[in-house]
Amino acid sequence: MELSREMHCCADRIVDEAANRAKVPREWARQVTLFNAYHRSLQRLDADEDENEDEGIPPERAALDLLLNVIGNLNETGVPEVLSLLGLSDESSLFVQSLLPLCRHERLRRSKPIVHSVTASIGGQKEDVVGLVKEARSPQFMADFAAVASALSSVSSVAVPSGCEPVCVSVSGSGKYTFSTLAPPGRSESASLYLELVAAQVQKVWHEAVTGESAGVDGHLDSRKPTVESCPSSPMQPSLNIGMIGDVAHGKSTAVKAMTGKRTQSHSKEQQQHGITIRLGFANAAILRCQGPCCGACSFLPESKDKPKSKLPPCSQCEGPTSVVTRVSFVDCPGHAELMATMLSGASTFDVVLFAAASNVPCPTPQAKQHLLAVKMSGVLDGTTDNVAIVQTKSELASSSVSALTPAERLKRHAVQGKKSLRKHLGRNAPCFPVCAPLDVGLDSLAEWIATRATQQQSRKEADDGAARLVVLRSFDVNRPGQDVDRMVGGVVGGAIVGSGSIAVGDTLEIRPGLHVGGASQRKKGKKGDDSDPFAVQPLLCKCTSLMSGKTELASAAKGGLIAVGTTICPSYTAENGLVGSVVGRPGTLPPVWGPTLQLDTIEFVQLDKLSSKDLLRKGSQVRCHVGSATVSGTVVRISAKRKRLEGSLQKP
Repeated sequence: MELSREMHCCADRIVDEAANRAKVPREWARQVTLFNAYHRSLQRLDADEDENEDEGIPPERAALDLLLNVIGNLNETGVPEVLSLLGLSDESSLFVQSLLPLCRHERLRRSKPIVHSVTASIGGQKEDVVGLVKEARSPQFMADFAAVASALSSVSSVAVPSGCEPVCVSVSGSGKYTFSTLAPPGRSESASLYLELVAAQVQKVWHEAVTGESAGVDGHLDSRKPTVESCPSSPMQPSLNIGMIGDVAHGKSTAVKAMTGKRTQSHSKEQQQHGITIRLGFANAAILRCQGPCCGACSFLPESKDKPKSKLPPCSQCEGPTSVVTRVSFVDCPGHAELMATMLSGASTFDVVLFAAASNVPCPTPQAKQHLLAVKMSGVLDGTTDNVAIVQTKSELASSSVSALTPAERLKRHAVQGKKSLRKHLGRNAPCFPVCAPLDVGLDSLAEWIATRATQQQSRKEADDGAARLVVLRSFDVNRPGQDVDRMVGGVVGGAIVGSGSIAVGDTLEIRPGLHVGGASQRKKGKKGDDSDPFAVQPLLCKCTSLMSGKTELASAAKGGLIAVGTTICPSYTAENGLVGSVVGRPGTLPPVWGPTLQLDTIEFVQLDKLSSKDLLRKGSQVRCHVGSATVSGTVVRISAKRKRLEGSLQKP
């Protein structure tokens, strides 16, 4: 407890000196009450030392925090005089002196709102400053503390942006240094970059001082995880997006649960009460392949068991060793006719389509035809592709007491009827996989087919501009009600990346269209509408603070499965899917915002024979436009059947 006693003595001397000088200068008088409060806290710390240890707060840590608070509230002119009376050891004196330039702005930082704050861990591990304090009896402690002082002193070498205050550093109870500054309006971006440089340099100096290695270590500015080094590599990201479509109550969600081990309606009480899928559901799974010389069977591994260092289960057929072939993401789409718009918003990210058809009903149903037609129009299916398969769910119900056919014959007839009716949509080589999801029967063959599709997808080279764009399928707020402000994180957007680029932690991102702050601009009479500035919109700029695939953290993400991107934007914007339909990418790489009028030069009408004259499009008709994951309502302004051209007015970008 030598450190604890030294810190107590330091605080006592500061308090006594402050009380003696309370009359002159007057500035000291305002601090006496605060100092005495710290003094009483130190006395309570002495009395309840064992109790603090039981609570997980070392007394040395608490004493150090109190001393830092006292120093931070000292008048700048009185600091040298007080420090001369402390009689600290060389190591502690070096530590306190290194903190002085950073603590002088402590009162200013507390009295004004912080424009931008970044939290970075010093040491690259959880046992950073807290670990050093817990090891107070170790001879290495003072040397490590001197390294911290050296690292903090190096902050002054970073140039302060114009109009910004020098960086302030405060230590939280968890042992993390919070770097903060004050910036005038419009300079928050410069302040953010300034804090990043400071954190990166402190991290590098700390690493060199403690480990003796000269390799630079970038500071990871994530408020939840300390360093990028703890993040798994990008192969943990799924490589394929699989859309599960089909009619309502045909077993889509049950099949997804059998493959991934996750119930996609678990986050919606409304979906659980009704027993149907209302919103898009998301789940991941890994595909295992047996390494035995004669087996080679594939199987699904649930997301909860797919961890970087976990032991893989043996082959279900020969008990041989297995390895992960690929990882895939499933998008569970609602099948109800009134939820077609929800299904279309997810279709823009499909790489492979699984069409669920219940074996105990005729195939296909009218609603299933609409699903396939909508997916085909979205560009996923082209009539000859092999990235679609029929999943015959509820195969255990194929038997019938009134039919002379065996269950196998009924399943075969059901598959032939479905493929014949949907030939123009599915292609000639669409395979059928009869499965019984509750009993996990028939899933191995489906896993092998998906693994083949994933291999083809990885080897396929698409012509792309190289810019990564995230299509947002969902957005949410991960902060719980009543959570401490210093533990709150920014909003999260989830979706799939299109394009051949990648997104990494620390990248600057732009979200379009962003905030819709006004209505559509009105066209002047007799003049054409100008789409160069169609809406009063404000794109959002943010930093990527984290990348997640399920519960696995990534350092970077590219085109493939579903990911979640942690940002620095206000979580109120992302709550309740507030940014669904947006596109996220690096600034300058995103497409323009279209509206208020949208002109389509090529229109394809389908199933006109089933529509009456009242249902045909005409001027004034209400339409719904799907672009990517965005769904926008509008009104037909002009339509030309000969030119196959339509012009509509949109309600939002």
